[in-house]
Amino acid sequence: MSDVSSVCELIERDHWVVREGLAENGLWVLRVRDPLLQPHQTASHPCCIRVVWEYAQQDLGAMPDDATLGRLDAFEDLLCASWESDATAVLTAVLTLDGARQWVFYSADVDECGNRLNALPQEREPYPLELDAFDDKAWDYLREIVDNADDA
Repeated sequence: MSDVSSVCELIERDHWVVREGLAENGLWVLRVRDPLLQPHQTASHPCCIRVVWEYAQQDLGAMPDDATLGRLDAFEDLLCASWESDATAVLTAVLTLDGARQWVFYSADVDECGNRLNALPQEREPYPLELDAFDDKAWDYLREIVDNADDA
């Protein structure tokens, strides 16, 4: 199976595993796509894009209230509809802990993801996002998150 086919199948299957744990600053929740693709299946999407929405002060262990959760979920739906519609990027994990939610995407075209993000409809105020992107051909960052959750 080609790399693109593996990513497309992962998106189409849309199967998630949820893990929860307790850290120094409170509860954490990790939602990760299953199965975790192997390095030989990930070459088509070599760039990790982390999208972070800080919804509360850090170091207090805050989890989102219902209103914030609704905003986070609505944003995720918009972003996934834009980026996953043609497999430009795939959402692989969502980590919520200590006042922030982090979405971990892997992309075939970071510039296109940026264009599509800028074209998303905004709320009254711009989304409070921090983004970064880096090369990660084997999806090691995702594996590190999953391994850390397994060890917790």
